[in-house]
Order: sequence, then C-alpha cells, then structure tokens
Amino acid sequence: MTKGRKPTKNAQRRGGHEPTQELVAEVIGAVPTLQKPVSVAVNPVMSECWDSLIGSAPCFDERDIPLIESYCFWYAVFCEASQSMMSLDGRVSTLVEKYDAETGEPEPGSAKANPNLRTAEKATTMLRQLGDALNISPTARVRSGLMQAMTASTVEDLARRTSEGYSRFKASQAKGALPNAKD
Repeated sequence: MTKGRKPTKNAQRRGGHEPTQELVAEVIGAVPTLQKPVSVAVNPVMSECWDSLIGSAPCFDERDIPLIESYCFWYAVFCEASQSMMSLDGRVSTLVEKYDAETGEPEPGSAKANPNLRTAEKATTMLRQLGDALNISPTARVRSGLMQAMTASTVEDLARRTSEGYSRFKASQAKGALPNAKD
C-alpha cells in the first residue's frame, strides 16, 4: 500500500514520459506565428531570410514585424550587391573600369571602386544595427544577458539598502533622535 492520497487524473507526473501528440500540438499552437508581409513574400531572398529568422527565434511578436521586414530587405540588398561583384569564376571585382569600345582594352586611369562594394558595406551596417535591435546578433544577446544580470543585481542592492536604511531609521527613532510617527 502506498502512502498519501491518490493522484488526480490530469496531474503532472514526474519521470521520463514522452509528451503526447495532443500536448505537443497544443504547445506548438500556443506559440504565435507571425504573418509574412506581402512585400517580403514576393522576394525569394527576403522570404528565405524571414523564414530562417522566424524559425530560429519564436520570441518575436507583432511589434517586431517592421524591424524584421527591414532586416530582410537589407539582407536582400546585401546578397544582390555581393552577387553583382562576383564574376562567373568566383572572383570578386572591387574595381570597375571603362573599356574602349573599339579595342576592348581598359581605358587608362578609369578604374574606380565598385559602387556595389559601398552598397554591401551600407547593408552590412544596417544588418548589424537591426540585428542588435532584434536581439539576434551574438553581441546583442550577450549585452541583453548582462543587462538582465545587472538589473537583478540592482534590485537586490536596492532591497538591501532599503532594509538597512529602515533599520537605521527605527534605531534612531528608538534612541529618541527622531520623532515618532505617532506624534
């Protein structure tokens, strides 16, 4: 005979039991899914970026959609700029030159920085900023963890100081240095 009361039918049980399919479906259904905006869905690169972001971090909500959409846009800009700088053999061309129409030779002194390089740099900067705002970059996640730890430490410190201050106030009041609140 076992001690204690009988367990209820829906009680949580300890042990290594696998969750039922109904429970898994209920939990998955509880996680809100964000609807992909049309502007993202029509662009395959942006759509792929959206799917990978939303799939890897289900912590986003409706308020994050504009930032996620911007992130996907700048990712597509970066991909397009990168691809336009690459030649068929895989080399990256950071310089562009004007070619003589008759000879096919590059004109002397016409080499300039590839404008797609500047576009890729701008896109990288925007991706870093939006990644920090969305808390998806490693640096942002570390910073967020430090802020949470600092907040917890600050709350503990404030509670300790408040308790110490109250104790000193009561001690001073008992000595007669301060008037009683009843007076």
